[in-house]
Amino acid sequence: MKKDEEKTKEELIEELKNLRKETKKLEFFKESEHRYRMIIENIFDVVYVYRSDGIVTFVTSNVFFLAGYLPEEIMGHNITEFIYPDDIEAVLADFGESLISGKISPTYCRLVTKGGEIVYIEEIARPLLDKRGNVSQFIGIIRNITDRKLAEEALKRSERLFRSYFELPLTGIAIISPDKKWIAVNDKLCDILGYTRDELLMLTWPDITVHDDLIREMADYEKMLSGELKINNLEKRYIKKDGTIIYAKLSSTCVRKSDDSVDYIVALIEDITGRKMIEEELIKYQNHLEERVIKRTEELNLINKRLKKEIEERKIAEEKLKSSLQEKEILLKEIHHRVKNNLQIISSLLYIQSDSIHDNIALTKFKESHSQIRSIALVHEKLYQSTDLSRIDFAEYIQSLSSYLFYTYNANNRLVKLRIQADNVYLPVDKAIPCALIINELITNSLKHAFLKENKGIISIKLYEKDSKYILQFSDNGTGLPEELDIHNVNTIGLDLIINLVEQIDGILELDTNKGTSFKITFPL
Repeated sequence: MKKDEEKTKEELIEELKNLRKETKKLEFFKESEHRYRMIIENIFDVVYVYRSDGIVTFVTSNVFFLAGYLPEEIMGHNITEFIYPDDIEAVLADFGESLISGKISPTYCRLVTKGGEIVYIEEIARPLLDKRGNVSQFIGIIRNITDRKLAEEALKRSERLFRSYFELPLTGIAIISPDKKWIAVNDKLCDILGYTRDELLMLTWPDITVHDDLIREMADYEKMLSGELKINNLEKRYIKKDGTIIYAKLSSTCVRKSDDSVDYIVALIEDITGRKMIEEELIKYQNHLEERVIKRTEELNLINKRLKKEIEERKIAEEKLKSSLQEKEILLKEIHHRVKNNLQIISSLLYIQSDSIHDNIALTKFKESHSQIRSIALVHEKLYQSTDLSRIDFAEYIQSLSSYLFYTYNANNRLVKLRIQADNVYLPVDKAIPCALIINELITNSLKHAFLKENKGIISIKLYEKDSKYILQFSDNGTGLPEELDIHNVNTIGLDLIINLVEQIDGILELDTNKGTSFKITFPL
């Protein structure tokens, strides 16, 4: 009995030892699990486990930073609930292919976050086998590749944009290697150079460059490769496939790698042959013009010499003419002075003779003749006094003549008023004398016949220019002329004289006798 009890104790001790060993193993496994979980939870990528039916059984907590979900919001749900709808079919196809082939390959798709945003991910999953070798679950890693994807798409857009510019038919574009080979060319450049795309790619740009231009361009090319020259702008000549030479405008720059070494060169090439030909023609034309200008200048110099000589000769002639005109002016003044003096002598003789005449009719005729001669003498007196010997200020003349006649016929004492409205009219001698005699005759007739009853009245004289003609108007408010008077058939010496004088100046006479007497004479300038 005692022996059996001892065995039991030994067994209990052994079981205790085994229990301690199992406890240590359990603690080790717990510690290992903790470490494993800590590693899983702290890596950047999301780790998850899902069954073959797609139900998530495990996911690390950092899924929150990827999709905005807590782990418990994802576990128990089908993985397809979080995939962008347009990508589900492709993801399932990749999943099926992996099951069939057994190959582990990445799957690319989009996730929809809790906030509705789109996240690009890369997923790698592998199957987990049970003790029987059957697939029980899948373990996968999800990596956020949104930034990389956006960068790739931006690069693709940039490449598409560059390609669209590259193929534009506006200018030639080439991609050139640092060793001067054509890497890529567009159709426009092929048209410019006359080569096919394949033919150009077998050449270098020095192969088709005119030798005289190559030395200068090579120096600039090396400067651009070294970074000393950022953009190389120049005009050069290319040799086309058919041997003809064209002028081109070249703009090129280097595209560098991250280590600042040259990756390739982008060149823009524009055909400017037409422009250069026009420039050359303009230069030729300019040179021709310069030759013509030189020749014309020589001709003008000769003409100027002749003109200078002619001007000098003309100045001498003008001086002679001026001297002659001065002599003529002195002579004319002397003539006008002598004519005026002679007329005044005749006037004085008539005045003296009038003292011996007792016949009133004859005396009247003497006075009228005296007045007419005096009016002509006054014209020559005004010309003699004027700086311009060819014409006189007729407005001033009318004033002087009227004053003389009013004094002669004592009109002031008879209360006869004179009204004169005369513009600055200058008449030549051939018109001044007839007009003077007309005014003399009209004033004389008015003072003698128009105011016999009341010895008072108004005489009005107007002289002005209108429509390139002179108009002389004379009127009085006296008794007027007989109504039966025919101006074209007159018997009086005075009116007959007036009509003849009007004809001398090519004038037109109009007579109005409704209120007193009114004469209107229109004559050309």
